[in-house]
Amino acid sequence: MSRLVVVSNRVALPGEHRAGGLAVGLLSALKERGGIWFGWSGKSVREASGELHEQAEDGIRYVTMDLSRADHDSYYNGFANRTLWPLLHFRLDLVDYDRATREGYRRVNALFADKLAPRLREDDIVWIHDYHLIPLGALLRERGFGGRLGFFLHVPVPSADVLSALPDHARLFPQLYSYDLIGLQTRRDVARLGDYVQLYSDGRAVDTTSPELRMFELPGGRRFRIGAFPIGIDTALIARQARAAMARPVVRDLRASLRERKLAIGVDRLDYSKGLPERFHGFERYLERHPDQRGSLTYLQIAPV
Repeated sequence: MSRLVVVSNRVALPGEHRAGGLAVGLLSALKERGGIWFGWSGKSVREASGELHEQAEDGIRYVTMDLSRADHDSYYNGFANRTLWPLLHFRLDLVDYDRATREGYRRVNALFADKLAPRLREDDIVWIHDYHLIPLGALLRERGFGGRLGFFLHVPVPSADVLSALPDHARLFPQLYSYDLIGLQTRRDVARLGDYVQLYSDGRAVDTTSPELRMFELPGGRRFRIGAFPIGIDTALIARQARAAMARPVVRDLRASLRERKLAIGVDRLDYSKGLPERFHGFERYLERHPDQRGSLTYLQIAPV
């Protein structure tokens, strides 16, 4: 059986808190078949040595590396989160484009490729995740990897016109075409990225029988697929955690404080893309339209920074 090699910006190491959807989803996939999880260690240091850190647990080998503070700031805080994040969430008004951070993004992706490529086998399935690592597949191809490459984007895809507003979009987004399969969350995302391929890369759709999975061909003959694969969570694990939590004093106190009221809970990172003010306005509107719910329903929003 082919080995699964997962690559993400951050690796959830054994013993760390793994509440994020990406971490939970990837860990479930790796536990099913084993493999390697490669990425950043979570540590930024003054001068990165380039040394790789390895540990293994439950059939999964975790391989991580530190980043220098300068690289982390330009790649992660800069281009990934101040440029790509707002762009991909339709917020052109918040996009901060800087050539220096764009170069840092390219440099860190090249570093990932330099460290990962020598470890790959030709029959590996390499699965790369999210907007931090868009160029990585193309960089691995340049370093000689000819095996199967997949990419999954965990955020929305805006329209082709929004994508093209990025000054060097024609350099960045076509690097996605090095992947054999590009996974997105929704049919609409598939349609939007497909529009970009056709409008800005002269690609053509050669298989449109399913709105969930489409194949495209570029002028040079290169073919790749774009598909909708909504990510899920380990529902059995969440159910077990919920049952176990019932015995905790803090949960008992919360239930007692509610008395007969029902509790609606939201858990979202404190970020403009989460629409938290709109959610509170929506709850207010709900109570206005359903006055019988006043005093019988409480809304709790948890928003980690």
